[in-house]
Amino acid sequence: MLRPLPIAAVSATTAGPGLPAGNLLDPEPLTKWGLPYYPAAWTAPVDIDFGADVDLDTVAVINSNASSTLTWRAYTRTAAQGPFPAPFDVSDSTNLFPYGPLRVGGIPNVWTCSAVRSGALRFARYLKVFFNQPGGDDPYFSIGCILAGKRWAPEYGVGWGAGRRVVDMSDIQVTSSGGRAGEAGPILTEWRGRFPWISDAELDALWDQLRLIGTRRPVLVVEDDAQTAGLQRRIHYGTLQSADFFERLEIGKSATEIRVLEYR
Repeated sequence: MLRPLPIAAVSATTAGPGLPAGNLLDPEPLTKWGLPYYPAAWTAPVDIDFGADVDLDTVAVINSNASSTLTWRAYTRTAAQGPFPAPFDVSDSTNLFPYGPLRVGGIPNVWTCSAVRSGALRFARYLKVFFNQPGGDDPYFSIGCILAGKRWAPEYGVGWGAGRRVVDMSDIQVTSSGGRAGEAGPILTEWRGRFPWISDAELDALWDQLRLIGTRRPVLVVEDDAQTAGLQRRIHYGTLQSADFFERLEIGKSATEIRVLEYR
């Protein structure tokens, strides 16, 4: 689970018409940053400033139209090091994770793509994310959000009882003839996860995060962040529908359950 850190400023070397980098400050993933048309290979950096040094080990991209050939990587710099010296200059910076595919597992392009990568914990103010397309396959590449922060990952992971379901927000009524009438709404997905056997230290860390997230701020939950087929389906970005009471199971161990309603 990840509480996205607040971003003080974001910039990009280029942006398409109506798709400025400032759109990445909007937590709604339908508000996008994107590139103009490039028929050949390209690399596009995005610079993020958190305003002060923060703990981070995870970066996620939400709602992208990336093809299977696009790759990405990330670098960090501390406040003492100062901003990155130039758009493509990462000297004296720390590689958070190397180049890897953004679209993992071959899910067809009818799905919007989300991705998540983690590295060793860093204390940094500046984050630079490179998107690279060696084949020019994404002439109008765009993304909805870049999220970063320190993940909460309990030792025993998610327990039995976790799962996904479809939530259709349409207002549908059954007519006298047995037919259906009403107004169509978005079809969303909801994820439920139960965390059994979390330690007192894990409980404290989760409690601190949930108090900051509440039910109106976004949260990212990943069932399993292994860079394998199905990763796209295991990434859930939305708002908390509920966070259940913590239950004491035994001395030093507790359990709780959360539900996340995903953005469209």
